[in-house]
Amino acid sequence: PIIVGIGALSYLAPLPAMLAGYHFALKRGQKGIEQWLTWYLIAAMFVLPSILLEYAGVDLPALGDVGEGFQMFQEGAILTAHSGFFRASETAAWHTATAVCLLMLLSSIRRISTKRVVVVIAIIVALLAIGVLTGRRKVFVEIAILMSVYISLLALSRKGGVKLGIGHERRFEPGII
Repeated sequence: PIIVGIGALSYLAPLPAMLAGYHFALKRGQKGIEQWLTWYLIAAMFVLPSILLEYAGVDLPALGDVGEGFQMFQEGAILTAHSGFFRASETAAWHTATAVCLLMLLSSIRRISTKRVVVVIAIIVALLAIGVLTGRRKVFVEIAILMSVYISLLALSRKGGVKLGIGHERRFEPGII
């Protein structure tokens, strides 16, 4: 029963998270959501380089997987997945992908300049390099899924990213498809 309960919690956890997020959005609005996501991104950018530390061979007890870890076998080589302070390569990959997605979303609602685009692209490339060290393809899949959905919703709504992001209700008038 304990293992079944833990499994059920992992599947049901998104429900209270969505409700909490909804009430947070009602209370704090777009500005509060942007601030929360920005702080998450800053925290991730602070912790994600720990994956590089593990890859570089820094010997800290807090670095690396709990247990045996994850190894990938390729022709003539055994590759090790790195996790840094996240303690599991799966978790490290998820946070890496989330950081890339948030960086793209948050930068898409700000004024675009050449300098900003160059900096964002450089950070994304660095994060993707870190993501490769986790050994998980999910980094790229999650980013591709988010961007596909985001671009599709923008195309469907024919509105700017900010209006779509804060969930403005779109009212359909008779005769307009």
